[in-house]
Parts: sequence; C-alpha cells; structure tokens
Amino acid sequence: MIPNYLRDIQVREKTDSPSLRLEKYVILGDTKEYKSREINGVIDAYKKGARNCNLLFIHPAAENVRLMLRGRLIINQAGGVLENSGLCLHRNLGIPYIPGSAVKGVTRHYAWEKWNEAPEEEKLALAEKIAKNFGFPTGDSKREPKLDDYLREQKPEEYTQETIFSGAVSFLGGIPETTPRLVKDIVTPHHLKYYAEDADYLEHYNGLALDNEIPIPNPFLAIESGVRFVFQLLLLKPTEGDLAWCKDMLVHALRYNGIGSKTSAGYGWFDDGKTKAEIEKEGLEAKKQEREEAAKKRDEEETRIQREIAERIRLQNEEEANAKKEKLSSKGFEGFEDIGWSSMQKKIEKLLKAGIVFSEEQKSELEQIISDNSKIQAKDIEKSRNSFKRYFGDEGETFDRIMARKGGQA
Repeated sequence: MIPNYLRDIQVREKTDSPSLRLEKYVILGDTKEYKSREINGVIDAYKKGARNCNLLFIHPAAENVRLMLRGRLIINQAGGVLENSGLCLHRNLGIPYIPGSAVKGVTRHYAWEKWNEAPEEEKLALAEKIAKNFGFPTGDSKREPKLDDYLREQKPEEYTQETIFSGAVSFLGGIPETTPRLVKDIVTPHHLKYYAEDADYLEHYNGLALDNEIPIPNPFLAIESGVRFVFQLLLLKPTEGDLAWCKDMLVHALRYNGIGSKTSAGYGWFDDGKTKAEIEKEGLEAKKQEREEAAKKRDEEETRIQREIAERIRLQNEEEANAKKEKLSSKGFEGFEDIGWSSMQKKIEKLLKAGIVFSEEQKSELEQIISDNSKIQAKDIEKSRNSFKRYFGDEGETFDRIMARKGGQA
C-alpha cells in the first residue's frame, strides 16, 4: 500500500491544474530551493492545464475596457501556501485573473486622489460622485483627508454614521484575452537584518545598512507582460451612475498607479496597447493636426483683421457720406435760381447721389424754382419727363404743371 504522502506526491506531479498545484499540492521546506522547485511545478502544471475561456466571463451588458499589460503582474502575492508567492488563478480554468474587488479598489483610490487634488469649489460634487458610483462608506477612512468624514460634515442629513448604500457601477474581474505566460521572478534582499530592524545588527553598525550580509534570492510567481486584459464595468443604477467617468478613472488608475504588488518597482501597469509604429503614426497625425489647427487659426485671425479693416473703412465712408450729405442738405437749392437746366440737373443728381431724399416741402420749393427760372425754357425740359418722375416721385404731374407754366406742350 502506498503511503498517503507518497500518493499525494504522485498526484501532485501528474496534476494539470495549476490552481490545485499552487494551493493544495505544495511541499514546504526550509530552504529557497524548495520554494523555487514548487514554483517550477506550478508553471509546468500551468503549461499543461491552463485553458483560456475568457468569452465565458464577458458579461453581455457590461462596458469593456481593453488594456495592455506593460509590466509583469503580481496579484494575491500574500495569499496561498507559499510565502509571498501566491497568484490569483481561476480554480477551474487555471488562468490568472484580476479580482473585481482589486479593480474597484485601485480605481476608487485614483478617484480619491483626484478629489484630494481638486479645488475647494469642486470637492463636494466630486466626493458625491465617488460615493454614488463606488458606494458609501467609500472605504477611504484610513487616508487623510478622509472622504467619508468630509461628506458627513458637508451633508450631515444625507451621510450619517448609519448611511450605507452600494455603488451604481459594478467592477467585474479583469481577464486576459489570450493565455498569458507565467514566469518565475526573483527579488533579492541584500539587507535582511537591517530591514528586520535587528537590534544587535543596528547597534553594531550604528544603524547603517552595509553590504556585509549574504543576499538571499527569493523566487515568486508573476504574469509576464505583453498580454491584453479585458476589464468590465456594469451599470447597476442608470439614473445615478456615470459609467464614462468610471471608465476614465479605471484607465488612468491602471496607467499611472498600476495594480497588484510592487507597482512602485514597475509591476502591474497598463496602457492602451498601441505598438511603437502606431504611437509614432499617432504622433505624426497629432503634429499634422496641430499644424492644420494653427494654420486655421492664422486664417481666422487674418479674416478677422480684414473684416475689422473693412468695417472701419465702411464706417469711415459712411461717416464721410453723412457729413457730405448734411453739408449738401444744409445748402438746399442754393444757386439754383440763375442756372440752366443742364447745370441744375447735375446739382439735383449730386444731391440724390449723396442720399438726400426730398421732402414734400423741398419738392414744392424745387418745382417753384424751376418754374420761375427764366433761363429754363419748355424746350429745355421737354425730354426730361422720366427725370422729373425720379426727382419728384410722381407719374409726371409735376412735369406737366411746369410745362404748362412755361407755355410748352405737356
């Protein structure tokens, strides 16, 4: 009969379930070689048994955000049996994924950072948006300033110590589009006693970290970069939630803060996944667009200046015309009494061209001047019927009266 521990070893070596291999079939030892061997065993099981069925996890009503993993990813490192070598693996499919709670947490923290940096006049609206989309309490009670306390102070009737409600947006887990590669990564502490605050060590070396300790490589599991993840957001309360804003917070959180462990060392950060050629192409297009916009602005400015110049010229001409009109109008029919018909016509045309409109009184005055002018005979005006119509605004009645006075045939 095979002892239980030997049977477990046989099963563990044959299993193709990476989650079982990592969580159940692990042999612990006192040296780092044991840990390295167990990690290699998990990677071998992953190569044999991981199945990427991400389509099973795509919610039909969710809004999807696709981002490329640009640094290695460590999720749930402190969990599991192996010390600081855990990884979030799906128990049935074996593929790594990012829990929705982690996605929501980093997104909410980025939103809190934006609230903390916001101008005072924008803080209340942003705080309420965070509460409505992520739920209340927000979970940021351990940070200063505390967003929850701020809301309770600003709106005590709405946000009390007993107030609890869920968020309008649900953050589902992040899943890889393709099967990612698991790798064995290594961190090598050089100052174990110094970081452990060993009293004897610190006293002996005056609190300094010297390179006199033996570096100990510490292996751990990680997801290799270069795989695209799908993050899903589900709107639960359409009248309260702002899905577009949450997506924006999620993208910025994963781009600038990252997710998982060791983000300050470059792990767990994402971007939109564009290639170098695509980025360069976008850069060229952006520069082209900037040039086009600059040229458009220059054209608009030139057009504006030309319009202003034209308007100034128009106003100046109008002012001069009005001045001329006033000058001519003030003179009236001065000098019309002793000139011939041809000269009088020129003077009348000049007045009309200046925009002067004869009043009824002026028309009567002009009619009298023409009738009394001895230098104007009936034969001089007999062909000017149409001109009279234009001067006096009638159908020729004034022309007929003047012709009768002059003794001519109307």
